[in-house]
Amino acid sequence: MKTTAMKNNVLWILVFSLILLVATAPAAIIKKGQTGAGFLKLDGHARAAAMGSAYMMMGYDASAMFYNPACLGLMEKRIDLMATSTMYIADVKYYHSAAAMRLGNIGTFGLSLVYADYGTIEGTRVAATDAGWVDIGDIEIGAMAAGLAYSKPINDKFTIGGQAKIVNQNLGWNWELDPQEGDTLEIDNKVSGMAFDFGTIYYPGFKSLRFGMSVRNFASEYDFDKFTEAGGGGYYYYDDEGAGGSQEGRFELPLTFTMGVAMDLLDLMGSTEGQSLTLAVDAVHPRDYSERLHLGMEYQFKDLFAVRGGYKFNYDVEGLTLGFGVHVAGIRIDYAYSSLEYFDGLNRFTISYGF
Repeated sequence: MKTTAMKNNVLWILVFSLILLVATAPAAIIKKGQTGAGFLKLDGHARAAAMGSAYMMMGYDASAMFYNPACLGLMEKRIDLMATSTMYIADVKYYHSAAAMRLGNIGTFGLSLVYADYGTIEGTRVAATDAGWVDIGDIEIGAMAAGLAYSKPINDKFTIGGQAKIVNQNLGWNWELDPQEGDTLEIDNKVSGMAFDFGTIYYPGFKSLRFGMSVRNFASEYDFDKFTEAGGGGYYYYDDEGAGGSQEGRFELPLTFTMGVAMDLLDLMGSTEGQSLTLAVDAVHPRDYSERLHLGMEYQFKDLFAVRGGYKFNYDVEGLTLGFGVHVAGIRIDYAYSSLEYFDGLNRFTISYGF
Protein backbone atom coordinates (compact mmCIF):
# COMPACT_ATOMS: atom_id res chain seq x y z
CA MET A 1 0.00 0.00 0.00
CA LYS A 2 2.80 2.43 0.87
CA THR A 3 4.49 1.71 -2.45
CA THR A 4 1.26 2.40 -4.34
CA ALA A 5 0.68 5.65 -2.45
CA MET A 6 4.24 6.76 -3.15
CA LYS A 7 3.84 6.02 -6.85
CA ASN A 8 0.63 8.03 -6.93
CA ASN A 9 2.33 10.96 -5.24
CA VAL A 10 5.20 10.91 -7.72
CA LEU A 11 2.75 10.63 -10.63
CA TRP A 12 0.75 13.63 -9.50
CA ILE A 13 3.88 15.70 -9.00
CA LEU A 14 5.16 14.84 -12.48
CA VAL A 15 1.80 15.58 -14.11
CA PHE A 16 1.35 18.96 -12.51
CA SER A 17 5.00 19.90 -12.88
CA LEU A 18 4.60 19.27 -16.61
CA ILE A 19 1.47 21.43 -16.70
CA LEU A 20 3.27 24.25 -14.91
CA LEU A 21 6.32 24.04 -17.15
CA VAL A 22 4.22 24.10 -20.31
CA ALA A 23 2.15 26.97 -19.00
CA THR A 24 5.22 29.07 -18.31
CA ALA A 25 7.01 28.36 -21.58
CA PRO A 26 6.31 31.88 -22.96
CA ALA A 27 8.15 33.33 -19.96
CA ALA A 28 11.46 32.11 -21.38
CA ILE A 29 11.68 35.36 -23.35
CA ILE A 30 12.38 38.20 -20.94
CA LYS A 31 10.46 41.32 -21.91
CA LYS A 32 11.39 43.89 -19.32
CA GLY A 33 8.63 46.40 -18.75
CA GLN A 34 6.47 44.90 -21.51
CA THR A 35 3.55 43.52 -19.51
CA GLY A 36 0.37 45.33 -18.59
CA ALA A 37 -2.09 45.14 -15.67
CA GLY A 38 0.78 45.51 -13.21
CA PHE A 39 -1.64 45.68 -10.29
CA LEU A 40 -1.89 41.87 -10.51
CA LYS A 41 1.68 41.58 -9.17
CA LEU A 42 1.10 43.44 -5.92
CA ASP A 43 0.88 41.73 -2.54
CA GLY A 44 -2.68 41.03 -1.47
CA HIS A 45 -2.00 40.47 2.23
CA ALA A 46 0.02 42.43 4.80
CA ARG A 47 1.38 39.20 6.29
CA ALA A 48 2.85 38.26 2.92
CA ALA A 49 4.26 41.73 2.29
CA ALA A 50 5.97 41.71 5.72
CA MET A 51 7.68 38.42 4.81
CA GLY A 52 9.20 39.78 1.62
CA SER A 53 6.42 38.16 -0.45
CA ALA A 54 7.79 34.71 0.45
CA TYR A 55 4.24 33.50 0.98
CA MET A 56 3.47 30.79 -1.53
CA MET A 57 3.57 28.08 1.16
CA MET A 58 2.18 30.17 4.03
CA GLY A 59 -1.37 31.37 3.33
CA TYR A 60 -3.74 28.57 4.31
CA ASP A 61 -6.74 30.89 4.22
CA ALA A 62 -8.58 33.17 1.78
CA SER A 63 -5.34 35.03 0.98
CA ALA A 64 -4.16 31.93 -0.92
CA MET A 65 -6.03 33.18 -4.00
CA PHE A 66 -3.42 35.94 -4.43
CA TYR A 67 -0.43 33.56 -4.17
CA ASN A 68 -1.09 29.82 -4.44
CA PRO A 69 -4.71 28.66 -4.78
CA ALA A 70 -3.71 25.14 -3.68
CA CYS A 71 -3.37 26.43 -0.11
CA LEU A 72 -7.15 26.84 0.02
CA GLY A 73 -7.47 23.06 0.14
CA LEU A 74 -5.73 22.96 3.54
CA MET A 75 -7.70 25.82 5.11
CA GLU A 76 -8.47 24.99 8.75
CA LYS A 77 -11.47 27.28 9.18
CA ARG A 78 -14.76 26.50 7.47
CA ILE A 79 -15.17 30.12 6.34
CA ASP A 80 -12.48 32.78 6.03
CA LEU A 81 -12.83 36.45 5.08
CA MET A 82 -10.15 39.08 4.49
CA ALA A 83 -9.62 42.62 3.21
CA THR A 84 -6.36 44.50 2.53
CA SER A 85 -5.66 48.16 1.89
CA THR A 86 -2.36 49.29 0.34
CA MET A 87 -1.29 52.93 0.33
CA TYR A 88 0.89 53.06 -2.78
CA ILE A 89 3.07 55.83 -4.22
CA ALA A 90 1.54 58.91 -5.93
CA ASP A 91 -1.65 58.58 -3.87
CA VAL A 92 -2.60 55.36 -5.68
CA LYS A 93 -4.54 52.85 -3.58
CA TYR A 94 -5.03 49.12 -4.00
CA TYR A 95 -7.69 47.00 -2.33
CA HIS A 96 -7.74 43.20 -2.07
CA SER A 97 -10.61 41.19 -0.63
CA ALA A 98 -11.40 37.48 -0.56
CA ALA A 99 -13.81 34.96 0.93
CA ALA A 100 -13.40 31.18 1.09
CA MET A 101 -15.59 28.29 2.25
CA ARG A 102 -14.57 24.70 2.93
CA LEU A 103 -17.23 22.16 1.97
CA GLY A 104 -15.95 18.95 3.56
CA ASN A 105 -14.75 16.32 1.10
CA ILE A 106 -16.00 18.36 -1.85
CA GLY A 107 -13.16 20.85 -1.51
CA THR A 108 -12.76 24.56 -0.82
CA PHE A 109 -14.20 27.36 -2.94
CA GLY A 110 -13.17 31.00 -2.90
CA LEU A 111 -13.99 34.39 -4.37
CA SER A 112 -11.37 37.13 -4.77
CA LEU A 113 -11.44 40.77 -5.82
CA VAL A 114 -8.64 43.24 -6.56
CA TYR A 115 -9.41 46.90 -7.21
CA ALA A 116 -6.95 49.61 -8.22
CA ASP A 117 -7.87 53.21 -7.48
CA TYR A 118 -5.69 55.49 -9.58
CA GLY A 119 -7.68 58.60 -8.76
CA THR A 120 -8.84 61.19 -11.29
CA ILE A 121 -6.63 62.67 -14.01
CA GLU A 122 -7.21 66.11 -15.53
CA GLY A 123 -7.50 65.52 -19.27
CA THR A 124 -6.10 67.85 -21.92
CA ARG A 125 -5.58 67.80 -25.68
CA VAL A 126 -3.44 69.74 -28.11
CA ALA A 127 -5.21 72.84 -29.48
CA ALA A 128 -4.43 76.10 -31.29
CA THR A 129 -4.56 78.23 -28.16
CA ASP A 130 -2.02 80.45 -26.44
CA ALA A 131 -1.29 77.61 -24.01
CA GLY A 132 -1.21 75.00 -26.78
CA TRP A 133 -3.89 72.86 -25.14
CA VAL A 134 -7.45 72.85 -23.86
CA ASP A 135 -9.07 71.13 -20.90
CA ILE A 136 -11.32 68.17 -21.83
CA GLY A 137 -12.48 67.36 -18.30
CA ASP A 138 -11.57 64.72 -15.76
CA ILE A 139 -10.64 61.21 -16.86
CA GLU A 140 -11.54 58.33 -14.58
CA ILE A 141 -9.15 55.38 -14.71
CA GLY A 142 -8.94 52.15 -12.74
CA ALA A 143 -8.50 48.39 -12.85
CA MET A 144 -9.94 45.31 -11.20
CA ALA A 145 -9.83 41.53 -11.22
CA ALA A 146 -12.45 39.13 -9.86
CA GLY A 147 -11.75 35.42 -9.44
CA LEU A 148 -13.35 32.10 -8.56
CA ALA A 149 -11.02 29.52 -7.00
CA TYR A 150 -11.19 25.85 -6.07
CA SER A 151 -8.80 23.55 -4.23
CA LYS A 152 -8.85 20.00 -2.92
CA PRO A 153 -6.28 17.65 -1.36
CA ILE A 154 -5.59 14.61 -3.52
CA ASN A 155 -4.25 12.72 -0.49
CA ASP A 156 -2.54 13.55 2.81
CA LYS A 157 0.57 14.77 1.00
CA PHE A 158 -0.51 16.40 -2.25
CA THR A 159 -2.95 19.27 -2.86
CA ILE A 160 -3.92 21.10 -6.03
CA GLY A 161 -5.84 24.30 -6.72
CA GLY A 162 -6.77 26.75 -9.43
CA GLN A 163 -8.47 30.05 -10.06
CA ALA A 164 -10.23 31.61 -13.05
CA LYS A 165 -10.53 35.38 -13.04
CA ILE A 166 -11.77 38.26 -15.12
CA VAL A 167 -9.30 41.12 -15.49
CA ASN A 168 -10.47 44.60 -16.46
CA GLN A 169 -8.44 47.75 -17.03
CA ASN A 170 -9.73 51.22 -17.87
CA LEU A 171 -7.15 53.82 -18.89
CA GLY A 172 -9.66 56.52 -19.78
CA TRP A 173 -10.14 57.92 -23.29
CA ASN A 174 -8.40 60.12 -25.80
CA TRP A 175 -8.83 61.46 -29.32
CA GLU A 176 -6.95 60.12 -32.31
CA LEU A 177 -7.03 60.75 -36.04
CA ASP A 178 -8.15 57.80 -38.18
CA PRO A 179 -5.33 57.38 -40.75
CA GLN A 180 -7.77 55.87 -43.29
CA GLU A 181 -10.83 58.10 -43.08
CA GLY A 182 -9.31 61.26 -41.63
CA ASP A 183 -12.00 61.40 -38.93
CA THR A 184 -11.37 62.18 -35.29
CA LEU A 185 -12.03 59.13 -33.11
CA GLU A 186 -12.74 59.07 -29.42
CA ILE A 187 -10.73 56.08 -28.19
CA ASP A 188 -12.14 54.26 -25.19
CA ASN A 189 -9.08 52.62 -23.63
CA LYS A 190 -10.73 49.70 -21.90
CA VAL A 191 -9.80 46.05 -22.04
CA SER A 192 -10.94 42.89 -20.29
CA GLY A 193 -10.32 39.17 -20.52
CA MET A 194 -9.80 35.91 -18.68
CA ALA A 195 -6.73 34.79 -16.76
CA PHE A 196 -5.91 31.65 -14.77
CA ASP A 197 -3.85 30.66 -11.74
CA PHE A 198 -2.67 27.13 -10.86
CA GLY A 199 -0.89 25.77 -7.81
CA THR A 200 0.34 22.66 -6.01
CA ILE A 201 1.53 21.74 -2.51
CA TYR A 202 3.48 18.68 -1.43
CA TYR A 203 4.30 17.54 2.11
CA PRO A 204 7.12 14.96 1.95
CA GLY A 205 6.49 13.83 5.53
CA PHE A 206 9.43 15.45 7.30
CA LYS A 207 8.18 17.64 10.15
CA SER A 208 6.37 20.72 8.76
CA LEU A 209 8.47 20.90 5.59
CA ARG A 210 6.42 21.59 2.47
CA PHE A 211 7.08 22.82 -1.02
CA GLY A 212 5.09 23.60 -4.12
CA MET A 213 4.72 25.57 -7.32
CA SER A 214 2.31 28.09 -8.78
CA VAL A 215 1.58 29.83 -12.06
CA ARG A 216 -0.26 33.14 -11.90
CA ASN A 217 -1.84 35.30 -14.61
CA PHE A 218 -1.73 32.76 -17.42
CA ALA A 219 -3.69 34.32 -20.29
CA SER A 220 -3.73 35.10 -23.96
CA GLU A 221 -2.64 38.49 -25.26
CA TYR A 222 -4.85 41.46 -24.37
CA ASP A 223 -5.71 44.13 -26.92
CA PHE A 224 -7.03 47.70 -26.62
CA ASP A 225 -8.64 47.28 -30.02
CA LYS A 226 -12.16 48.74 -29.85
CA PHE A 227 -12.31 52.45 -30.53
CA THR A 228 -15.59 54.34 -30.26
CA GLU A 229 -16.21 57.23 -32.64
CA ALA A 230 -18.04 60.22 -31.20
CA GLY A 231 -20.26 62.24 -33.52
CA GLY A 232 -21.43 61.48 -37.04
CA GLY A 233 -24.81 60.32 -35.82
CA GLY A 234 -23.71 57.40 -33.69
CA TYR A 235 -20.97 55.14 -32.36
CA TYR A 236 -19.14 52.23 -33.92
CA TYR A 237 -16.25 49.91 -33.15
CA TYR A 238 -12.94 50.32 -34.86
CA ASP A 239 -10.23 47.66 -34.71
CA ASP A 240 -6.62 48.90 -34.62
CA GLU A 241 -5.66 46.23 -37.16
CA GLY A 242 -7.70 48.20 -39.67
CA ALA A 243 -5.18 50.99 -39.37
CA GLY A 244 -2.29 49.12 -40.93
CA GLY A 245 -2.20 46.27 -38.39
CA SER A 246 -1.02 48.38 -35.45
CA GLN A 247 0.25 46.42 -32.44
CA GLU A 248 0.44 49.42 -30.11
CA GLY A 249 -2.61 48.49 -28.02
CA ARG A 250 -1.53 44.93 -27.26
CA PHE A 251 0.10 43.61 -24.12
CA GLU A 252 0.56 40.47 -22.05
CA LEU A 253 -0.34 39.91 -18.42
CA PRO A 254 2.48 39.56 -15.84
CA LEU A 255 2.74 35.77 -16.02
CA THR A 256 4.71 34.54 -13.00
CA PHE A 257 6.07 31.09 -12.17
CA THR A 258 7.01 30.53 -8.52
CA MET A 259 8.57 27.64 -6.61
CA GLY A 260 8.43 27.85 -2.83
CA VAL A 261 9.46 26.00 0.32
CA ALA A 262 8.69 26.61 3.99
CA MET A 263 9.27 24.99 7.37
CA ASP A 264 8.87 25.74 11.06
CA LEU A 265 12.48 25.68 12.28
CA LEU A 266 11.38 25.03 15.87
CA ASP A 267 10.18 21.59 14.76
CA LEU A 268 13.83 20.58 14.88
CA MET A 269 13.90 21.37 18.62
CA GLY A 270 10.95 19.22 19.67
CA SER A 271 8.21 20.73 21.85
CA THR A 272 7.97 24.55 21.58
CA GLU A 273 4.79 25.24 23.62
CA GLY A 274 2.68 26.95 20.96
CA GLN A 275 5.51 28.87 19.33
CA SER A 276 6.70 28.74 15.73
CA LEU A 277 9.56 30.23 13.75
CA THR A 278 8.85 29.71 10.07
CA LEU A 279 11.37 30.23 7.29
CA ALA A 280 9.94 30.67 3.78
CA VAL A 281 11.80 30.99 0.47
CA ASP A 282 10.23 31.63 -2.95
CA ALA A 283 12.10 31.52 -6.25
CA VAL A 284 10.24 33.68 -8.76
CA HIS A 285 10.45 33.71 -12.55
CA PRO A 286 8.37 36.62 -13.93
CA ARG A 287 7.61 37.24 -17.58
CA ASP A 288 8.81 40.84 -17.46
CA TYR A 289 12.03 40.57 -15.46
CA SER A 290 14.90 38.24 -14.61
CA GLU A 291 14.66 35.72 -11.75
CA ARG A 292 14.00 36.99 -8.24
CA LEU A 293 14.25 35.57 -4.74
CA HIS A 294 11.91 36.24 -1.82
CA LEU A 295 13.06 35.43 1.71
CA GLY A 296 10.88 35.73 4.81
CA MET A 297 10.60 34.70 8.45
CA GLU A 298 7.76 34.76 10.95
CA TYR A 299 7.79 34.22 14.70
CA GLN A 300 4.38 33.42 16.15
CA PHE A 301 3.37 32.96 19.78
CA LYS A 302 0.28 30.85 20.60
CA ASP A 303 -1.74 32.34 17.73
CA LEU A 304 -1.86 35.64 19.67
CA PHE A 305 0.76 37.76 17.92
CA ALA A 306 3.46 37.48 15.31
CA VAL A 307 6.48 39.47 14.15
CA ARG A 308 7.79 39.20 10.60
CA GLY A 309 10.61 40.27 8.35
CA GLY A 310 11.84 39.62 4.86
CA TYR A 311 13.89 40.71 1.91
CA LYS A 312 13.24 40.82 -1.84
CA PHE A 313 16.33 40.18 -3.98
CA ASN A 314 16.97 41.46 -7.52
CA TYR A 315 14.54 44.37 -7.32
CA ASP A 316 15.37 47.86 -8.52
CA VAL A 317 13.44 49.65 -5.78
CA GLU A 318 12.09 47.17 -3.22
CA GLY A 319 14.10 45.37 -0.54
CA LEU A 320 13.59 45.13 3.22
CA THR A 321 10.13 44.39 4.65
CA LEU A 322 8.84 44.30 8.23
CA GLY A 323 5.54 43.76 9.97
CA PHE A 324 3.48 42.25 12.74
CA GLY A 325 0.10 40.70 13.40
CA VAL A 326 -2.30 40.28 16.33
CA HIS A 327 -5.17 37.85 16.82
CA VAL A 328 -8.02 38.93 19.11
CA ALA A 329 -11.45 37.28 19.46
CA GLY A 330 -11.16 35.55 16.10
CA ILE A 331 -10.16 38.76 14.28
CA ARG A 332 -6.69 38.95 12.75
CA ILE A 333 -5.06 42.31 12.11
CA ASP A 334 -1.81 42.48 10.15
CA TYR A 335 0.47 45.36 9.20
CA ALA A 336 3.42 45.51 6.81
CA TYR A 337 5.99 48.13 5.92
CA SER A 338 7.93 47.81 2.65
CA SER A 339 10.97 50.02 2.11
CA LEU A 340 11.49 51.70 -1.27
CA GLU A 341 14.73 53.21 -2.54
CA TYR A 342 13.45 56.41 -4.13
CA PHE A 343 10.05 56.83 -2.47
CA ASP A 344 8.45 56.76 0.93
CA GLY A 345 7.83 53.23 2.20
CA LEU A 346 4.55 51.40 1.59
CA ASN A 347 2.03 50.68 4.33
CA ARG A 348 -0.40 47.76 4.18
CA PHE A 349 -3.17 46.76 6.53
CA THR A 350 -5.17 43.54 6.49
CA ILE A 351 -8.14 42.54 8.61
CA SER A 352 -9.45 38.98 8.44
CA TYR A 353 -11.86 36.72 10.24
CA GLY A 354 -12.34 32.96 10.19
CA PHE A 355 -14.78 30.62 11.85
